[in-house]
Formats: sequence, C-alpha cells, structure tokens
Amino acid sequence: MEVHGGKLNAGSPWTRFTCDTRALYARRDTREESLEEPAEGVKAQVALPAAQFEPSYGPLLRRRERIEAGEIKPASPWTRVVNQGRAFYQKPDASELVLQLEEPAEGVQGEGEAASDEQFEQVHAQLLKRREMAEAGLLQPASPWMRFTNGGRAWYQRREPFAQTLEEPGEGVRDEQALPDEQFGPAYSKLLKRNEEV
Repeated sequence: MEVHGGKLNAGSPWTRFTCDTRALYARRDTREESLEEPAEGVKAQVALPAAQFEPSYGPLLRRRERIEAGEIKPASPWTRVVNQGRAFYQKPDASELVLQLEEPAEGVQGEGEAASDEQFEQVHAQLLKRREMAEAGLLQPASPWMRFTNGGRAWYQRREPFAQTLEEPGEGVRDEQALPDEQFGPAYSKLLKRNEEV
C-alpha cells in the first residue's frame, strides 16, 4: 500500500491525518501530536474533514510558529499554567512537582490550564505566600525539610534520607504547603501517636 508523503510501517505507533494538502501525525498510546513526520513512518493514513482536523492542526501550527520565534523551548522541563492573565510555572522533579511564580531562565516547553479556576487560585495563593515568606527570610532554600500545614497544625518531612517529625527542624524549611484533611491527617495522627509512645 502506498502512502502519500512517506512510508508505511505496520510497527509504527503513528497515524497520519490529512485534510486537503495538510497533514499531522498522532499516536494513541501517548496522545502525542506533531506536524513533523516521524522517522519510523506511519502505520496508516486517514483523511479527515476540516471540522475534525482543525482543532488539532491549529494549535500545532501556532506552537511551531512560537518555537521558531523563540517563545517556546521544547527542551525546557517547565510548563506555564495560565488563568485570566496570571501564570505560574511547573516542572516534574523526581517524586514531586516543582512550582514557582518566576519565569524560569530555561523558558517553557508549552502552556496549559489548571484543571479548574479553584485549583489555580489555590496554587497561585500558595506561591504568593511562599514568595512573601522567602522575602521575610522565613524559608531556607538549602534546607531539605518541607513544612505541611492544616488549620494551624504542622508536620515536617525530609525526602532524603526520609524522615517525618512534628518538631520544627533547626535548619528551617525550604518550603511550606497546605494540605487538605485527607492528606494531612494520617501522617499527623501517626506522628502524634509516636510522640506519645516515646
């Protein structure tokens, strides 16, 4: 079977979707989409009407234009999360998500939106508080400890080597995060019980 614009490879995870003379490429397993033809070719080609093609093609074309203009850096681990003109930045780091208000020097790989306005407000408010605490000297960036809070209560956690405590560490904390009851309660109760047994 001959496929216009490239080779057919039954082992490829990619499918080429076309509309008039344009094409985009997508793979179902990772939900990845691209305007660049994959080196391994495609397993099939599907013609789509404009109404189905444009919602994917338009954002991909704008992304490519922004990359060419230097506004997006594909190699950056950071994503800009936006909501009504405001933004924060996030990147995965081992077992946690790193969040900050400052635009990273490496730029961003793309933009996204929070799951809801409420989620954005919660994260943005937390980051504003972190900035205020840092400016007041209440955070110690070199500390391995995190403070988790809920309704005036707090416990502290160090990732490496792993440790949890109710006592504020002497080296201070590098960050503070408010947790809902269901996330805060189990660890807090366990630490209270451990202190009572000592």
